[in-house]
Amino acid sequence: MFDLRLWKEVLTKPKETFKKERKNASLGNAAKNFFVASIISALMVLVSSYTNPEMSVLPEFWEYMIVLLIPISVLASFAMSGIYYVIARLLDGKGNYATQTWLMSVYTVPITLISSLITLIPYVDLLSIFVGLYSLYLLTLSFKETHKFNTGRAIMTWIIPFMLIIVVAAIIASFAVSYFMSSLSLEELANLTTSI
Repeated sequence: MFDLRLWKEVLTKPKETFKKERKNASLGNAAKNFFVASIISALMVLVSSYTNPEMSVLPEFWEYMIVLLIPISVLASFAMSGIYYVIARLLDGKGNYATQTWLMSVYTVPITLISSLITLIPYVDLLSIFVGLYSLYLLTLSFKETHKFNTGRAIMTWIIPFMLIIVVAAIIASFAVSYFMSSLSLEELANLTTSI
């Protein structure tokens, strides 16, 4: 479950590691990795609830939320892999769900650990952007290895769901604004426009 060598290798030699780990694909082992990453995330939420003044109002609330956070996070990881898998297949991907999910899980634990540690260190939040970008690079490499994609198709596999989320959020936001604006009276609208 705790394979420090594998975590180091996936961060320092990802292409070689994904190629080697392809044959070890297992949804059970992927679940273990996602579980460990979820525990790390949950512990960081708990620590933040006691150290961050904005979250410390209800630390007991966060203690209870952790019980839900761990299984939801594991299930969400499998669901996201499923979404990626559907997109990959639509893009003529050749791999299977188990391999893709396993390779995604291999880098999830060390990336989660690094991200969590960064959140605990004041004034280095900018580093989380680089960790996020490196995570997308690793995701791209995992799709290339799983589905034998070129870089463009591998990127499209994760960018299409991202763009769909943005479009859906924009639609929801536009409906919310429309609803808000329609609920205002003409007088309130006039006051709103004159104050701007």
